[in-house]
Amino acid sequence: MSPIHAHRDPTPATVGAVSTRMLVSMTLVCGMVILVAFAVQVLVAA
Repeated sequence: MSPIHAHRDPTPATVGAVSTRMLVSMTLVCGMVILVAFAVQVLVAA
């Protein structure tokens, strides 16, 4: 194994191992978290 490929980016392998349904659900969860944080910020500022 050459030292050039020792520090390869693991992102493509990780994305390939995660199912599409898992990616969609994580995206929805992240979106909800952002919306909740925005709502809390608006309520605190009001």
